[in-house]
Amino acid sequence: MHSLGLDHINTIVSMDGLASALWQQGKLEEAEKLETQALEARKKISGPEHLDTLTVMNNLGLILKDLGKLQQAEDLQSQELGICKKALGPKHPKTLTSINNLALTLHEQGKMKEAHELQVQVLEEWKRAMGPEHLDTLSSMSNLALTLKELGSLGEAKELHTKVLEVRKRALGPEHPDTLMSMGNLATTLWQQGQPEEAKELHMQVLEARKKILGPQHLFTLQSMSNLASTLWQQRKFEEAEDLGTQVLEARQRILGPEHPDNLTDMNNLAHILYGNGKKDKAIRLMEDTATLLEKVLGSQHPHTLFSTRCLKAWKAAQEGEQ
Repeated sequence: MHSLGLDHINTIVSMDGLASALWQQGKLEEAEKLETQALEARKKISGPEHLDTLTVMNNLGLILKDLGKLQQAEDLQSQELGICKKALGPKHPKTLTSINNLALTLHEQGKMKEAHELQVQVLEEWKRAMGPEHLDTLSSMSNLALTLKELGSLGEAKELHTKVLEVRKRALGPEHPDTLMSMGNLATTLWQQGQPEEAKELHMQVLEARKKILGPQHLFTLQSMSNLASTLWQQRKFEEAEDLGTQVLEARQRILGPEHPDNLTDMNNLAHILYGNGKKDKAIRLMEDTATLLEKVLGSQHPHTLFSTRCLKAWKAAQEGEQ
C-alpha cells in the first residue's frame, strides 16, 4: 500500500479483497472500515457509477447489514440499486443482485411485505434468464422461502427449502456451505411446523459439519448452535437448551457486540428457555433487557420488538397472579 498509494487501483482492489475476507471471517468492524476506505477511493478514481464502484458499494452494504446497521445498509443499497437500474437496466444480473440484497436488508428490518415483493420479482427474472436450477435462482428461492416463513406461509417455505436443498446437494455436495445453509433453513421451518425431531436431526448434521469445516467459533457455527438450542427448547430439554443458548449468546456478544440483532435474538431465545426451565425471575430480567435493546436498535414497531414486549407483559401478569 505504501509503495503504490491508497488511491492506486491495485491498492483499492486489494483493500476490497481483504475486506471481503475479513467479512467472511466474521471480523465485521475491520471489514467495514476497510471497505469504506475502498469505496471512497474507488469513487475518486473510477467515478460513482462505475461497475467496480457499484461492486464495492454492494459489498459494504452487506457488511453493514451483518453489523446490524440496517438503515445505513438500506440507504446504501437503495442508492446502488438506483444507479444499477439507470446504468445497466432493470433486468441486468448486477441489478437483480442489488434488488436481492436490498430485500435481505428489508427482511432483517421486519419489512416482510416489501421484501417479499422484491424477492418474487427477482426469482422470476433469474428463472427466466438462467433456468430453475441455476445457483443464483436457488439463492433467490431460498431467500423468498425465508420471507414466506416469517409471513407464516410455512408450507410454501418448506416446499421451496426442500427443492433448494435437493439441487444444492446434487450440484455442490453435502458439505458445501450453501448446502449446509439450506439444511439449516429447512430444519428451522420444520421446527416452526412443530416437527422437532426432524428439525433436531438436520440441525445436528449442520452443526457437526460446520464445526469441522469452519471451527467452533465461526458465526455460521454459532447460528447452528442457536438453532439447535431452540429445537431442544421445543422438546422441553431445558437444561441442554440453556447450556447451548448461553454459550451462543456469550460468543456472539464477544464477536458482534451487545446490540447486534443476532445477539438480541439470542437473548430473546435464552429468556424463553429460562422461563421454560422455571427460572422465571431471571427470564423476566433478561426479557426486559431484550425488549429495551430491540426498541433501541430495531424500533418499537419491529415484529421482534412487539413479540418480546408481548411476552414480557404476559410473563409479568402471570407472575403477579401467582403472588
